[in-house]
Amino acid sequence: MELRVLRYFLTVAREGNMAAAARELHLTQSTLSRRIKDLEVELGLRLFDRKGQNMHLTADGQRLCGRAEEIVDMLDKTEAEFAAHGVQMRGDMYLGLRETGAGLLLCTALAGLLAEYPDVRAHLFVAPGQELGERLEKGLLDLALLESPCDAGLFESLPLQEKEVWGVMVRSDHSLAGKECVTVPHLAGKALLLPFSPTGKDWENSALRAWFGQAARDLRVAGSFATLSLAAALAGTGTVAALCPEGVCGNENLCFRPLSPRLETPLCLAWKKNRALSAPCEALLARVRTLCNRRG
Repeated sequence: MELRVLRYFLTVAREGNMAAAARELHLTQSTLSRRIKDLEVELGLRLFDRKGQNMHLTADGQRLCGRAEEIVDMLDKTEAEFAAHGVQMRGDMYLGLRETGAGLLLCTALAGLLAEYPDVRAHLFVAPGQELGERLEKGLLDLALLESPCDAGLFESLPLQEKEVWGVMVRSDHSLAGKECVTVPHLAGKALLLPFSPTGKDWENSALRAWFGQAARDLRVAGSFATLSLAAALAGTGTVAALCPEGVCGNENLCFRPLSPRLETPLCLAWKKNRALSAPCEALLARVRTLCNRRG
């Protein structure tokens, strides 16, 4: 029984859907299905009840799930211990973060690492996702938070449970501030700030553009922004609403209202493919992976 296949099994059990699990694992659906079937043959047990793409654990599957979680968690803890104590832990890490409320798990892992190893230094770079990906590809960053799934041809990645929640940031006396959540009709005729150029590929290919559907053609776009601090400054005038992920702006005169239907961006921690990571980066990855497994 391979550890890798146990991780596949746990992902399918958590997602309850073969297609969703395959996307998270960056595998083809047929490959994942074959691995799960081979595991069932190896054990001589039926682990899932299948209804189309939906997968429900059988009684035997539930028993294996409990054991598999213990095995994987113990291995992750062991790897983290050896990564931390088997190598002289010192040096610099260059990390790319997103200017949103997401990333708490990474920051928690980083805080623990820095507390334990005073000779490790972390240099944080905050930017939009596209810029983070470009800097990661060029080798200017060691690790970065990107949208999941990221480009598997360029990056290795660890999917995170955290997601960015999209909505509008407005001044507290703006007409949208009184809404519990914001729908497409609510935004009709409103002066909007976009996180992308409205004429670029990033906007056309974005989940936000898809959320608007046909109404995207009739938006009243007042401009675009590169950082949430700029969006907050403009939204603070009360004349515009900034479409953005939920973040921490620290301005009591601003408020955030989520979109409805809810729009979320899944995230992953990514690093350049075929690039050896430093000991501090490996230790940080191990800590993040352990936190993910505990929450998962």
